[in-house]
Amino acid sequence: MLAGLVGVVSPASATLTVNDYPSNLATAAQDSVVDPWGFYNRECVSFVAWRLNNDNGMAFSNSMNGGHFGNAYQWKQNAINLFGASVFNGTPAVGSVAWWDSNQGQAGPSGHVAYVDSINSDGSINIEEYNTYHNPGGYWQETIATTSSNWPGGFLHLKDLSASSSSSRIAFQANNGSLYTFDSSTGGLNYQLGMMAGTSPGVAALKTGGYEQTFQANTGALYVVGDAANINTQLGMMAGTSPAIAGLAGSGYEVAFQANTGELYVYGSAGTYNTQQGVMNGTSPAIAASPNGGFRVAFQANNGYLYTFDSSAGTVNTGQGMAAGTSPSISALSTGGYEEAFQANSGYLYVWGDAARGNTWQGMMAGTSPGVAALKTGGYEVAFQANNGYMYVYGSAGTYNTQQGVMNGTSPAIAGTANGGFRASFQANNGSLYTFDSSVGTVNTGQGMATGTSPSIAAP
Repeated sequence: MLAGLVGVVSPASATLTVNDYPSNLATAAQDSVVDPWGFYNRECVSFVAWRLNNDNGMAFSNSMNGGHFGNAYQWKQNAINLFGASVFNGTPAVGSVAWWDSNQGQAGPSGHVAYVDSINSDGSINIEEYNTYHNPGGYWQETIATTSSNWPGGFLHLKDLSASSSSSRIAFQANNGSLYTFDSSTGGLNYQLGMMAGTSPGVAALKTGGYEQTFQANTGALYVVGDAANINTQLGMMAGTSPAIAGLAGSGYEVAFQANTGELYVYGSAGTYNTQQGVMNGTSPAIAASPNGGFRVAFQANNGYLYTFDSSAGTVNTGQGMAAGTSPSISALSTGGYEEAFQANSGYLYVWGDAARGNTWQGMMAGTSPGVAALKTGGYEVAFQANNGYMYVYGSAGTYNTQQGVMNGTSPAIAGTANGGFRASFQANNGSLYTFDSSVGTVNTGQGMATGTSPSIAAP
């Protein structure tokens, strides 16, 4: 047989994908038919091969690319041989393959594989599988807790699914030093534009459709590229800092950045000028546009306090001390006004704005910065690296540990999605770009990121 038996922890409480394994395979005697992908029918490997082909759109087979996947326990090494070491890790993703070695957990000598349908907020996984301990030769669903003795030995990321049907774009510096984007629908794109080492790009959804990116080029100049403009602004940026961008109400965009003079500048459709506000060395501003017009910038001033600069009202010192080397984030609320998030000089996550103000009592990793997003249904959500190295979320949609490890020295970004939820992007502790969606959990995009850099994310 091509797969051993594996037991279950408990039936799944979540709604999982229906049993649509082909009827000609499901009704034939077990191991009496070789399926179209080269496995015996009603085995775990046959079911997962069906899911990869039917749901993930992957032309997967037992003998793909000259390999031989064989029994379940052999899948890990065979996948690594074909696709490289990064195809396997300990982090689940929607559409990934859960893998058990021989006699691991409740698996038999042949090992076991299953399909990851979704990931819950506590890190547990909802899976589908065939030929389990509770239903030999048949279909089964279950939820497995991270603390279970039957937790998989790892996960194969052969062709993970996008996080959900809500669209988004992520901009990031790839591990080759170039600007890349990753769209939830079309995947990764290399712009072949070199970025300054150690810096991160910004991205904004435009009200007229499409996206605009901004970044510090490897020349030190501010660039904007996307559906609105492709320009070398020839404006010099401070070394080691990153720009931010917002789509303006109506049309156009505005960028905020620390110039090579150490002052906060803005550039774009609403004007290009020096705000005359000094920015703390090594930190970067954030910007958000109000749906009613205008914009607001949040930044750590050169006195260590959180300041805002509003296109209408000018500058405000909030009187809130920020942690050294960190940067704030800001979002325009759907109900009006703004919300900022930052790491205070106490090391705790603070929120400050029109929805809430104060200490959340959530400890943050030193040297990292939070992201904040307005939710379409009202309120806000913050994503941040906690002082235990995991990504946490805090806000109107819930406060919890996502169980996703974040690369040391990097910070997540977050955007509200069209379905009323949110999607966060982050550099995982394996160096790859990941997303965490409030609806369906985690996706490993398979995109390698440059050391010490962080992604940005935008959604219409």
